[in-house]
Amino acid sequence: MTDTTLAPPDLVRRLENLEQQNRRMKCGLLGLALMAGAFVSIAADNAPQNPKTIEAEQIVIRDKAGKKRAVFGIDDSNKAIGARAALYLLDAKEQGSVTVFAEENGKGGENIQENGKGRIMLQTGADKFAGLMLFAEAGKDKAGQLCMFYTNDGKPMLFFNDPNHTTRAAIMLDPARAWKPILALQDEQGKSFFAQAQT
Repeated sequence: MTDTTLAPPDLVRRLENLEQQNRRMKCGLLGLALMAGAFVSIAADNAPQNPKTIEAEQIVIRDKAGKKRAVFGIDDSNKAIGARAALYLLDAKEQGSVTVFAEENGKGGENIQENGKGRIMLQTGADKFAGLMLFAEAGKDKAGQLCMFYTNDGKPMLFFNDPNHTTRAAIMLDPARAWKPILALQDEQGKSFFAQAQT
């Protein structure tokens, strides 16, 4: 004789309910997955293809050999002048070639180097000051210089300095004398031996 036991009616109902809930859950998850995919697709379509702004504290550009060739960022290494925005262009040895900077106080300038050492300086300063300095040898203050300035009071001057940093010849325009030119010559001790102003 075979024994066939029938499940109670409440157990059958529970199984049917579970299967129904399982089907609903599968449909719900499938719907959520489709909605998430749609949102991702829409966001990707709306993302800018060519962003117009890059925000960073520093940008470093390297060559194929991995050497730094350009650095743009905020330089706060000199506490005396404070943080300044600066662009550094470097040679293949990562030595400075060109530096362009803007200081916190609104002054700016440019330094052109040779083998990482200063050769040409262009800078603004206090009041009306603006100056250009050319060095005879890279990185050597005492190597002869040609300096062209607007002084703090706006007086234009041209200086020729010897290797000892002594001004040997100067030409200037004197605003107190209706901008008449003055020529001054000095010896190696910096003592004047000739000065002539327009009469």
